[in-house]
Amino acid sequence: MNRLTKAALAIVVVLSFAACGGKSENRKIKEAAAIHTTFMERYDSLYHTLLDEKKRITENLAIAEADDTRRSAYESMLRSIDKSIGLLEGWEEAVVGVPGLELPEHHHHGDGHQHHDENDALMKSLTDQEILELQKAYATRLDDVIKEINTLLGAIKIYDSQMN
Repeated sequence: MNRLTKAALAIVVVLSFAACGGKSENRKIKEAAAIHTTFMERYDSLYHTLLDEKKRITENLAIAEADDTRRSAYESMLRSIDKSIGLLEGWEEAVVGVPGLELPEHHHHGDGHQHHDENDALMKSLTDQEILELQKAYATRLDDVIKEINTLLGAIKIYDSQMN
């Protein structure tokens, strides 16, 4: 083989290895993106459920102003809802995105916050496998937060039904 042929063959081999590695890594990023999209949809759904519940309780509080017991109960429910919203927002603030994944801005934030833009330096320092594992950890933590909030919502529903 002449020198030019050897060089061309070496380039082909290097590109083949790079392409194979890239495809494997790309699958990890795609999986991480799918996990991220799923848990952000769950987050948004629960966030809006909490806002709807807060609105409903606030309306009931306005109606129950004359009844000290009911007013106190609804005020307690509102504090619990606010605590749950804070817990959920705290989870969301910690989340970093997936490189290349563009998500719509979360409309419930008035500050234009987009978590995946704020952590570019961190994301560049992680491997694709680490990004995937990080997204899995966020999903697991959201499951825990959802369980805690659903317990609260269940208690509110029971208490609310006893008051009506």
